[in-house]
Amino acid sequence: MIWRLIGRLFVVVIGFFLAAIACFMLLTYLGGQMISNEMASSPEFQGGLPEQVMDVFGAFAFMLAIYPATTILPAIVAIVAGEVGRIRSILYYLVAGGAASLAIPLLYVATNAADVDMPTQSLLMVFATAGFGAGFVYWLIAGRTA
Repeated sequence: MIWRLIGRLFVVVIGFFLAAIACFMLLTYLGGQMISNEMASSPEFQGGLPEQVMDVFGAFAFMLAIYPATTILPAIVAIVAGEVGRIRSILYYLVAGGAASLAIPLLYVATNAADVDMPTQSLLMVFATAGFGAGFVYWLIAGRTA
């Protein structure tokens, strides 16, 4: 009995770490695509980086510095709820992963409400998509057998 619990805990931890890596890879790829598209379509790029691109760089710097602290709690809550409730649905893990990843820019805005405007829709889509991917990876590794 105890060995099954230890084995399950090991699978959950491995699934969480691999999902976090997948989320980071998706954020890096999709964010890089968004930045390059913004630069290519901006006529202001000729004189230097436009302000919108600098905002995106600021959001990614925040993600790299604060990402583990801001998303670990929502992700852990989603994982614990899925494990305790024995939820095996892929839809649950996709939505929970997207919500946990969306917590990054939304918590940033909430903590710096006086200084920062709401993130753009495209930035929110990048974070949500990365969270959906992370939820899928977690479901493949640990969620199917919750």
